[in-house]
Amino acid sequence: MAESLNIDPAAETENGRPECACAVPGDASERSPEAPCVISGGFAEWKQVFGIKDRDLRDYPALTLAYIGDSVYELAVRTVLVRKSRSAVDRIHRSASHYSRASAQSAIVGILEPFFTEEETEIYKRGRNAHALTRAKNASVADYRRATGLEALIGYLYLKEDFERMMWLIHTGISTFHEESKHE
Repeated sequence: MAESLNIDPAAETENGRPECACAVPGDASERSPEAPCVISGGFAEWKQVFGIKDRDLRDYPALTLAYIGDSVYELAVRTVLVRKSRSAVDRIHRSASHYSRASAQSAIVGILEPFFTEEETEIYKRGRNAHALTRAKNASVADYRRATGLEALIGYLYLKEDFERMMWLIHTGISTFHEESKHE
């Protein structure tokens, strides 16, 4: 059974859409009922809209952190490529895969590891050492585990809302990897 997004159906407007609990510029009475919900300030609005309670991030299993970290990392890579490129989608996808495959993420770990704080090293190792039920498709087991560790760290920083540090690591890793792969 899928988890509920916990939207209160009793809070629906006349048009049948859920009432928006997030901050919307201007007076809410001036907003069109068809206007999309604007969520723009980090997790504060998400927590309010979906009824999310804070919880200790160390309670999350490492593979859960990697699950969200994989999405965040992929979104960062795709966003940069889409905003910087006028290429066709298939070419953007190939470029994204270049940075997102396990061997690339493993190489990025090698670049970033000296910069990890003690806390980040602990989270990375939890992810790297977690026993995933899936197997690496086109990567060595070592690369796959290192990639999982990086994804766990990205997920941890994302849920911690340490966006500045998360983006610094992603940017530094990808930029350095890009420069190094040009010389190979």
